[in-house]
Amino acid sequence: MRIIESVKAVIFRYPILSSLLFTAFFVVAGFHEMQDYLNPGSLIGPLAGMLIFVSAFFFVCKKITGNSIKPALITTAILMPVLFFGFASDLFPGAAVCQSVLRYRYILILFPTLIIFFVVKIIKSRRTFVRFNQFLFSFAFFLLFTELIKIAYYPFGNKAWNDYTYADEQVDLPVTLPAGLPNVYYLLFDMHTGSESLKKYWDYADTSFVKQLESRNFYVVKNARSNYNFTLYSLASAFSMQHLNKLPEYKQGIGARINSLGKVIRENKAAGLFHTLGYDIINLSPFDLCAQPRLYTRYYTFSLSRYLWRKTFPGKVLTDLSLGFGKVIDNFFQEEDNVAGNKRVLTKLNEFIEGSKENKKATFVYAHFLLPHYPYHYNRKGELRAIESDSIGDKEKYLDQLIYTDDLIMKITDSILANSAVPPVIIIQGDHGFNMLGGSDKINEANSILNAIHLPREFNNKVPATITPVNTFRFVFNSVFGFHFKQEEDRLYYVNENTFDCTEIK
Repeated sequence: MRIIESVKAVIFRYPILSSLLFTAFFVVAGFHEMQDYLNPGSLIGPLAGMLIFVSAFFFVCKKITGNSIKPALITTAILMPVLFFGFASDLFPGAAVCQSVLRYRYILILFPTLIIFFVVKIIKSRRTFVRFNQFLFSFAFFLLFTELIKIAYYPFGNKAWNDYTYADEQVDLPVTLPAGLPNVYYLLFDMHTGSESLKKYWDYADTSFVKQLESRNFYVVKNARSNYNFTLYSLASAFSMQHLNKLPEYKQGIGARINSLGKVIRENKAAGLFHTLGYDIINLSPFDLCAQPRLYTRYYTFSLSRYLWRKTFPGKVLTDLSLGFGKVIDNFFQEEDNVAGNKRVLTKLNEFIEGSKENKKATFVYAHFLLPHYPYHYNRKGELRAIESDSIGDKEKYLDQLIYTDDLIMKITDSILANSAVPPVIIIQGDHGFNMLGGSDKINEANSILNAIHLPREFNNKVPATITPVNTFRFVFNSVFGFHFKQEEDRLYYVNENTFDCTEIK
């Protein structure tokens, strides 16, 4: 009983605790929903920021009302519905009443009206609300404690992400490894279509670019194709060295797909094998990779802050209605635009390349450039241009940015080759094509990619003429390190961006 009385005394003295617990539950619940994808460290910033904001709001209310308990209730009455609106609406996505709410025909009037009503009732009431605040504290504590238990149990009970992968063959490590392990560079250029598509749909021949690569001992795959036409699918398949399981029948919404496929990418087999072989891992991408955090966050990845913003009432309304102000705030949570993100990748990559001769540890480098992907910031000379009226389907501006990207690729590869003490492995790939043509051309082009592989000359195994990304690391491990992986069948899939139906391309 003494403990209970002591807790009651603390709640009476610090009534804001109930609001802070509800706020902590909001942040932790958001983390739990995307726990496969997010690192635990991502909780720190949003949690601290939210608690500071709620505390400031409480003290403003306290100054106005002159006591402590009513401001705590007002804080809860205003902030909790605002914070949990997205979570509540997600519970009933198919209900007719919820659909009406989601169209926001009445909610923009009804929701603020109800909040104002309850705030006025609290202010005018003569009740002390001591017991009610104690109840709120107990309820919030129970919710937060339950959520923390779920998070602790989650790694043992959740198998959803395994729906995308299956246990493939087990291959023993080679008895002997090459003397002087090469650095391995996986350079991913997002949305880079292939030579054949450029010729067919843009009437552009990148012959000079291909010849430059070939003159540097690259094998450039003719009519190269990705296994999937979306980034998450392509990278999960390439890194796990297998086709994704439960397709085409397995469907998920965008959040669930980011969660599940982000887990596959983070704990992928290829990077894990490099780590086992003694390699350092350098991750210059928007995805977590093994224990290495992402370098930046983009539209198909996200920060916890951005995810939580979209769960709040203003965040969900502004996002669903695609209002300009909402896009500004949403973009703020993306941390930086493509130009800044690409500059960070290039800067970090160049820093490593320039010091690679002195680096005695073999390293696997994953550098993910958001080029030539939309927005089309660059002309073909690499000069920045205005993008206010850009459309993702603008073929000519895409081509300009692709030509600049190819020049950048040559500068990077020349720098790698010039600064490598041991001849390196360099893999240059697109994850999918332009993906924005109309009609049957869209499907024909969507999986077209650039795919070029550079191996040290002593590993003269011939690259399969039709190799796709699912077999890239299998081939590299076999050729350079002496593994004996079987090659997967080079199958291609097209994922519909609206229905998420996945059909095999014959």
